[in-house]
Amino acid sequence: MHNPTSIRALFSLPGFVAASRLLGVFGDRYARMLVLRRRKKTAICSQCGHRCRGRYDTRTCRARDLSAGGFRIYVQFERFRVHCPRCRSMFVERLDWLAKNPRFTQRFAMHVGALCRERTHTAVAPAERLHDRTVKDLDRIYLQQQVARAGLPAPWAIGVDEIAIRKGHDYRIVVSDLDRRRPIWVGGKGRTEADMDIFFAALGAKKTARIQLAAMDMWKPVRALLRRHAPQARVISARRSTPAAAASTTASPPRTAPSSRDSSIPCSPTASTSPSTAAGLSPNCSRLTRG
Repeated sequence: MHNPTSIRALFSLPGFVAASRLLGVFGDRYARMLVLRRRKKTAICSQCGHRCRGRYDTRTCRARDLSAGGFRIYVQFERFRVHCPRCRSMFVERLDWLAKNPRFTQRFAMHVGALCRERTHTAVAPAERLHDRTVKDLDRIYLQQQVARAGLPAPWAIGVDEIAIRKGHDYRIVVSDLDRRRPIWVGGKGRTEADMDIFFAALGAKKTARIQLAAMDMWKPVRALLRRHAPQARVISARRSTPAAAASTTASPPRTAPSSRDSSIPCSPTASTSPSTAAGLSPNCSRLTRG
């Protein structure tokens, strides 16, 4: 572990060179810090990707990296804030080896995400000395990268539906691959044509042309958009959502025989020899008390 060559080989990140010594962390005997030195004085704008020659200011940052030798490793580095000539504004530089959460490296986020495939978040958190919410955020980064690697398939049959994510009619569209029996896309900000158009834009024209079957409800925006993007697809609607099915259920309500103790039956005086008839009440109302 104290070999300078092995330390530089393990912890040298793109654009930075690792030092040859590990430093201790005050108050944590199982943590070590490694200083990274920059190779270039230029930085890439995180907004447009332009490489800027100058910098506006410098900030010393620290990020959690993969553990080694029984120690938790933290890397310390300088991160530039540049004044981009294209954007005409100041932005922090882009470092591809940093995760979306800049307190962790990308490979450490992938390590935590791989652990979450076999264990729960609450089990991974104490093992890695992290909070439950932090483990959940890193697992989300891992899943997003896995989805980006897999890409959207070319489905032959799709199913379109919406789910409510919270109260107040806040919906998201879910598209499933009926052959693989799994969802392939969840997105949008509602259930309008613009939200469904995002899916077809991500799928592409070539894969959209392969769709031959679509199962969905009678939601008009989705059906209209499907006819425009995939006119060759055959649409199958749910029976409970069709107007004919709705008319059949409302036209002939089920008839049930009234019970003798049904309180909905009106009480009307009838000719009978029962005691209730003599009091001017219906036989069904014999349970009422006399005034």
